[in-house]
Amino acid sequence: LIFFDRPKFTSLSGFAQNAPSFTKYLRSKKFDLSLDLQGLFKSAAIVKMAGASTRLGYCNMREMSWLFSRPVCGPHIEGNIIDRYLDVLRELGIEPGPPEWVINVTEEERANAEAAMREAGGDPNSPYIVMAPGTSWQSKCWPVESYGELVNRILSEYDVQIVLIGSGGDTPMAQGILSRTEGPVYDLTGKLTLKELAHIHRQSRLFIGGDTGPMHLAVAVGTPVVALFGPTDPRKYGPYGPEHIVVRTEVDCGPCHKRTCANPRCMESITPEQVFAAVKRRGAID
Repeated sequence: LIFFDRPKFTSLSGFAQNAPSFTKYLRSKKFDLSLDLQGLFKSAAIVKMAGASTRLGYCNMREMSWLFSRPVCGPHIEGNIIDRYLDVLRELGIEPGPPEWVINVTEEERANAEAAMREAGGDPNSPYIVMAPGTSWQSKCWPVESYGELVNRILSEYDVQIVLIGSGGDTPMAQGILSRTEGPVYDLTGKLTLKELAHIHRQSRLFIGGDTGPMHLAVAVGTPVVALFGPTDPRKYGPYGPEHIVVRTEVDCGPCHKRTCANPRCMESITPEQVFAAVKRRGAID
């Protein structure tokens, strides 16, 4: 594991000052092979510095990264990003088995997660649904008003708690949902580490949220997912596996993969009724 101190390289002067020593260190390892699965300029720069004789990336590389690694366009070119990554291994003659995620949560992390939920007013031993209202892109967020309607609809039919999760930056959205709902709804945004969140996910009946890291973490620990998609393509970036449900509406401008949007019709046109129907269809909380 080699630590790349990214902040030191963000400016031209920083890059000029730190790249020579980092390049020398990488090349001292005499790498034979590099796999650039990110396919962006910053990953291509590291590939170049490392100087491996064989350099592979995945199809549809961006930001001129294809100039430094050979793109691999395998049989899953239009499939989920995980299968596209594994196509790079297939190019090397390695046939991977079904993907498995091993996330080991310690007793201390379990205890901390459950303590955080109790402190928020919830009961970790009673049924609950996890919702992640925030995402790293403004364009991928479902409106707070819609989340509020969905929460009220779920609580009117199911004896279940709602746990809101995310980073500290998602707290305003969580508070907006709380102000629109009544009942057992608890805000854990900014209060959990990733491993503690993994435990909260693992004990939950269902995850509901957009295209965001916590959604993929829920998949990894085996939690059923109802994912809301708009500007990104669920065929590539959706929850991995046929047991999960993606809710989206067709719009003429999508998927656009834009981080911001003045008129995010793709997300705003998803109705609470559509999402609630998906929740009932998934059947995880019956």
